[in-house]
Amino acid sequence: MTVIVTTAEELRALIREELARAVPANADEWMSADDVAKMLDVKRSTIPALVTREGLPCYRPGKGYTFRRSEVEAWIRARPSRRTGPRGSLSALPGGKR
Repeated sequence: MTVIVTTAEELRALIREELARAVPANADEWMSADDVAKMLDVKRSTIPALVTREGLPCYRPGKGYTFRRSEVEAWIRARPSRRTGPRGSLSALPGGKR
């Protein structure tokens, strides 16, 4: 058995380093509807339908939509495979680029 002696501050620093490696820097990046439309390869006008009909997670400060990158990515991973476009897009959805 090996015993490692460390201070509380050294342990905290090690934990912070590991968390920084495990969580991508942009995981909680906020995105606009335009950003999400580009990410999904759909028209901007498709975004409200994805929110209301398909459950795309969003926040509505004021009149616009705001999205967390990590939530959009999780939503994409959880969906049945509808990604048929050349870049893995959602082109099979109404309003998607064909």
